Amino acid sequence: MNIPPHNIILLAAGESKRLGYPKQLLTSQGRPLVEHIARIAFQTQPNRLLIITGAYKERIEEAVKNFPTAEIIYNPAWKTGLSSSLQCAAQSLGTTNLPTLILTTDQFRLTKQHLLNLLLFHPQNCNVMTEYSSNLSGIPARITPATLTQTHTLNGDQGFKKILQSSHNETIRAPELLHDLDRPEDVKMAIQAGWLDTSNYHAMESASFVRKHLLSE
Repeated sequence: MNIPPHNIILLAAGESKRLGYPKQLLTSQGRPLVEHIARIAFQTQPNRLLIITGAYKERIEEAVKNFPTAEIIYNPAWKTGLSSSLQCAAQSLGTTNLPTLILTTDQFRLTKQHLLNLLLFHPQNCNVMTEYSSNLSGIPARITPATLTQTHTLNGDQGFKKILQSSHNETIRAPELLHDLDRPEDVKMAIQAGWLDTSNYHAMESASFVRKHLLSE
């Protein structure tokens, strides 16, 4: 199979405020999610893989230390929202004529095939989003070099979704990727379904409880 040349941006800078602990470090198949998703990304043989860190910089770096060819980029403005991570990644990539895949760490059902479907979609000169349902789509997404240059128009927690939805874009249906980890109940559901491990979940939950208790005193 000839996989088209491409770059990948893996977004891992968030604070996971609603959870109270870093969802990037929940484990799947014995590995932190950020490492798990990075391994899937590497299977597509990207030209460059950028992992954008922020809130848990040192812990994320430790989790992906076995990926020497990955470029770990710290976003010092991570508190301002998703847009700053995308801008940081675009600046690091510089001028490119390759499409770029945008990934996040909490789509725990992501597989290599999902990424190949995006990369192999024709025509090649268009944006392709993942369609979760008839009226909902998002990442992972394949964006064109022209779309990547528009990061400067984003603000706060805006991702490329606003740009992508303002014009015609292609979609590939993958309803299973609707599941992510924004809320505690999302994490519990994923664990009960066997998609996430319990190995470090209870430790992070306990640490989160202690922090909240100390802050309330």
